[in-house]
Amino acid sequence: MASTPVETPEFIKKKSKGLRLVNWVNNLLKTDFKDVQQFGSGACHCQIMDWVIPGSVDMSQVKFDAQCKDDYRHNFSLLCDAFRNNSITRTVPVENLIIGDFQSNLDLLRWLKSFYTTNVRDEEYDPVKARHNLDISPALQQCGTRKLKQATIKNGSFPYREKWKDMFEWADRSVLGDKYTYCCICHSNLSTLSKGIVDLRRHMMTNKHKKRSLNPRNQAPGSPPCSDVAIWFIGEYCESATAPGAEVSAHLARSKLGSRYPRDIESACQRGPYCVYIYAGVTLKSSREGGTIAVVLVGFFDVGANRHCVRFLDAFQSEGKEGNEMAAAVVKTLRDFKLPKENLVAVYSEGNAESSEQIFLNLRELNPNVVAFGGLYTVADAACRAGLKELSKQVQELVADIYAYFSILPNKEHQPGGSFRLRL
Repeated sequence: MASTPVETPEFIKKKSKGLRLVNWVNNLLKTDFKDVQQFGSGACHCQIMDWVIPGSVDMSQVKFDAQCKDDYRHNFSLLCDAFRNNSITRTVPVENLIIGDFQSNLDLLRWLKSFYTTNVRDEEYDPVKARHNLDISPALQQCGTRKLKQATIKNGSFPYREKWKDMFEWADRSVLGDKYTYCCICHSNLSTLSKGIVDLRRHMMTNKHKKRSLNPRNQAPGSPPCSDVAIWFIGEYCESATAPGAEVSAHLARSKLGSRYPRDIESACQRGPYCVYIYAGVTLKSSREGGTIAVVLVGFFDVGANRHCVRFLDAFQSEGKEGNEMAAAVVKTLRDFKLPKENLVAVYSEGNAESSEQIFLNLRELNPNVVAFGGLYTVADAACRAGLKELSKQVQELVADIYAYFSILPNKEHQPGGSFRLRL
């Protein structure tokens, strides 16, 4: 392995063609990319950097299943930090990379290959083990590319239709628009505008699709285990999730929630304490029902990533619900996701005061040790009540001593009045 300081390549061979670079990365990292533009997520770049300079990139922070611009930017920020920390002055055109600009992706891959061959002498590195046996998902080519901008739907074309999912369970709506169909098994966007179902059948007969279909891990996942309201919330409030008023697909929701949702949340909450945050009164315009909803978040400490996390769990309709109904919906959500009641330590509820109080009372029935978080007064009040309850005997003795002390004072003005009482 190379050790810092490293040598940065001064001369880059311009003859390295895109397909050769793709094959080089696939052989190096045990991946299955088809095109240079699929490297726009930054995950492969981070792993190559970790190979050249071990520990320069925290692999637990890399989002290998990145499927949106925010995740791409996150990965490239890790790469840029690694460059800066090791005095590497190579410029990374992040925005060009994440929109799938061919030349930008090609140039960076050329540089990384030269950087790798210049510094790495010992190849004792297991890329699959280093990324915890996770697959690296190809980056989705964004709708802002020149090719997609120039594309138009002509008469006789076949834009994506929801009924195709009834015929092919792996076919889902693509984030690239109706000109494409997303294959949940191959994790790729298929151009289906010209022939529609014929293109899908042709893809289904390819060796790649057949081979991946045999692996249970690659089966079409279907909708994520959250409510329809949650999927609509993701479509409306998550940046670049979907166009206003468009149908929100399961693939879009999963790309935002992550491929391990909700298993990663359930696992973290089963191992340690967690908090629940309820935000009621969130306006939702794009769903069929409309109105207001309540969003449920979960906070916990991620041991693997060594950081605190607040994750989206689910959402439900809150319009017209009374306090008891709101509380019952929150409890049902926790039970549906199998979050252990004994590890619930705190709850924060923002919205109607009556509903918040009822939610807290219902959660206290599940776990009497739950603390309700609110404003500073609420936190201080809860702390005082907990202290008085735990040390009630000592507090009463202290009050008795204070009363006895004042009772022997000569000036009655300094004595406590008859209304002096301890209230617990």
